Amino acid sequence: MIAHNAAFDMSALRAVSDLYAIPYPAFDYFCTYKAATQVWPELYNHKLDTVSAHIGHQFKHHNAEADAEAAGKVLLAMLKERLHESPKTLSGKINMRLGKMFPGGYKPCSIAKAKKKVS
Repeated sequence: MIAHNAAFDMSALRAVSDLYAIPYPAFDYFCTYKAATQVWPELYNHKLDTVSAHIGHQFKHHNAEADAEAAGKVLLAMLKERLHESPKTLSGKINMRLGKMFPGGYKPCSIAKAKKKVS
């Protein structure tokens, strides 16, 4: 699954699942917000509209279908720029751990902190 600021989407999915006593589905997810901070650190922020403008994509923000399309286009632009074929290989290159949802729990998508150099 691909989402921009995936933490929000995953919390909504967990809340609905909890409310209706539905087990969490099992899948990995990729956060284009977190990835954008690594791929385009020079941007003044990494909101979906800012990142979309950076790649030349215009859309109607806060429309679920348009937001999903924009997140997909952002991912494709990242893959093209970094010469990767999949979100999994890109995440490895930018030190991002894919998020995981699974029955009974979840692990958030995260970026590994840079290691301090020892002199």
